[in-house]
Amino acid sequence: MEAEDLEKIRAGNHSPILSCYNKYRNEFLRWAVRNFSCSEEEAKDVFQEAMIGLFQNIRSGKVVSLTSNFKTYLWAIGKNHLLNLIKKNKRLVTFSSSMDIKLSDQIHDEMAKKEEDQHNHEMVRKYLSLLGENEQQILRFYYIEKLPMSVIAEKMGYKNADVAKKKKYEVMKKLARLIANKIRMLVLF
Repeated sequence: MEAEDLEKIRAGNHSPILSCYNKYRNEFLRWAVRNFSCSEEEAKDVFQEAMIGLFQNIRSGKVVSLTSNFKTYLWAIGKNHLLNLIKKNKRLVTFSSSMDIKLSDQIHDEMAKKEEDQHNHEMVRKYLSLLGENEQQILRFYYIEKLPMSVIAEKMGYKNADVAKKKKYEVMKKLARLIANKIRMLVLF
C-alpha cells in the first residue's frame, strides 16, 4: 500500500481497503487455520477485525506511514487477534486432584503450540480405539487431518460447525474419562 493509498483512506475512499481485502483474504485464512488451529469461520472473523483495525488506525491518524509492507502490518494485527481468540478459548480438563492435563489452545509462541499439538495427537492416537467409530472419526478429522469445523460438520452430517464443535467437545470429555480410568487401573496394578 502506497502513501497515496493511505491518504485516500484518510479522505474516506474505501477502494484501497477493499482491494487489499480481496487480495489478502484467502491467504490470511489459510495462514490462520494452519498456524493457529482455528476454524475457517474464526479466521474470517479475525481477518475482518484486522481489516477494521487497520482501517481505523489509518483513519484516526495512528498510522501515518508504514515502516513495513502492508501485508506484514495486517498479519501482525491479525496475529494479535488470533492470540486473543486462543486465550478466550482456553480449556482445562482435570483428571484428578493430583493430575491435571491441560488441553490448551493458548499459544504464546509457536514452539509451545507445536509441542502441545504433538502431545494431543499422541494421546488421541493411543486411546482412539477405545471410542466408537463416529467418535474416532470426528477426532481424526479435527486432530489428525486438521479440518475446519465446518468441513467436519458436513462430513459427519451435522447441522453446522457449532454442532460439530459440541460433538468434538463431548468426545474429548469421554476420551478424558477413558484415559483417567486407564491411568487409575495402571496405578492399582
